[in-house]
Amino acid sequence: MSAHDPVASLLADVAAVRAAVQADDALLDAPPEDSDSRLVQALVAWRREVDAEPIGQLVDVDTALALMPRRGLLARLRAWLRGAR
Repeated sequence: MSAHDPVASLLADVAAVRAAVQADDALLDAPPEDSDSRLVQALVAWRREVDAEPIGQLVDVDTALALMPRRGLLARLRAWLRGAR
C-alpha cells in the first residue's frame, strides 16, 4: 500500500473499524467471567434497543455509485468486499 493511496487507506480504515465492531459484539455475546455484570447488562440492553428498529436505506446504490470517482475505486472496493466475506 502506497502512503499516497487514499483508496487503500480508506479500505484499511474500514477493515479496522469492522474488526473493532466484531470484537465488541463478541464481547457482548460472551462476556468474560470477571466483567462487571451491570455494565454488560447495560451494553446488551443498549444493543438490543439499537437493533430493534431497522435503519432504512440511507442512499440508493445508483446514487452512491454515481458519486464515487471511477478511477479503479469500484473495482478495488468490489475485490475487497469479496475478500471480506
